[in-house]
Amino acid sequence: MRTVASIQNRTRTLVNALRSAKNEQSRLLRLEEFNEHVLKYPTAARSQALRDNALSSLLIIRQKSNKEVQNEARKSLALLGWVDPVKGQGIRILSIDGGGSR
Repeated sequence: MRTVASIQNRTRTLVNALRSAKNEQSRLLRLEEFNEHVLKYPTAARSQALRDNALSSLLIIRQKSNKEVQNEARKSLALLGWVDPVKGQGIRILSIDGGGSR
């Protein structure tokens, strides 16, 4: 079992490696490694990644990369809890109908 400090250090290293990736293939490998790490240690890794401002780096990668890297970046964003804003204007209503019978 790893300590929280070692998980945080590993997360910090992965985020920095992601920022320093030079080509699409290295970005893809680093994103996959980051995702595996966050899945394995969700609480500590997620909070450290958010503190290290990984969201901004992932949003940039998602915008500028090829489809495969974009998909992996979307997975990373989802693991960190990012949700894209709703498109368009107007009122948003969520209605949940339990159904049931008479």
